[in-house]
Amino acid sequence: GAAAVALSDASFGARRVRVYVYEPGEVPEVARLAPELGCKSTREEQLLHGLMRTSHLRTHDPEDATHYFLPSYPECLLTDLKMSPLQYTELVVSALGHLPAFRRSGGLDHAIVAPPRGMRSVFASWRRHVGNCVILAVEPAPGNGYGGDVF
Repeated sequence: GAAAVALSDASFGARRVRVYVYEPGEVPEVARLAPELGCKSTREEQLLHGLMRTSHLRTHDPEDATHYFLPSYPECLLTDLKMSPLQYTELVVSALGHLPAFRRSGGLDHAIVAPPRGMRSVFASWRRHVGNCVILAVEPAPGNGYGGDVF
């Protein structure tokens, strides 16, 4: 089935859920985590980024956000662009260091995409760096890769 986000008009306490999506132009590491070019096919991680970009829950003001989405295309980076797990880990850690909201909350209000092969297999120290984050696991659909699920 198609990826579904069930946060239609969700609220967070007395405050309505608002998601800030980090964009490649803000932090150079974000541009490297979610490359515009180089991925051989559209993957669920890119579709998830598109869903977050177009969500009615999105805010363009980081001060208005209750949650933050760090776009990353781990499967593209590791498979298509041949990045090593160590390079991926270093890039994620570097990106997190440039995000003031992440430093302020320790990641409790941040969501990050896990590669289909699992965080542990490509990001050995994930618990230390993103253990407080919401980890979005993308499961590819059989065949052409479209229509996977997001958990």
